Amino acid sequence: MFFSEYKGRCIGRLMHFLYHYHTMFDSCQMGDGKVAYYGDLVATYTWDGDTDIPTFVFYDIPFWKMSWLNDKQEQLKAEVIEWDKQ
Repeated sequence: MFFSEYKGRCIGRLMHFLYHYHTMFDSCQMGDGKVAYYGDLVATYTWDGDTDIPTFVFYDIPFWKMSWLNDKQEQLKAEVIEWDKQ
């Protein structure tokens, strides 16, 4: 489930990037700039300028330590963008 066919600022596009960072996000809820996992807020997102590329800020909360994904996002974001162009 890569959601690679989605373009623009949509939920499918957010899922496309989230799934590359961690496969657990195939069952998350999104809206209003927030990402929830089983009801817990685990991240927020913004769109990069006027592109359809999201940037996430992942949080550590009880039972869900997600901040390590901020580093993973930095490492993989360019690769995901390149993969998306193919």
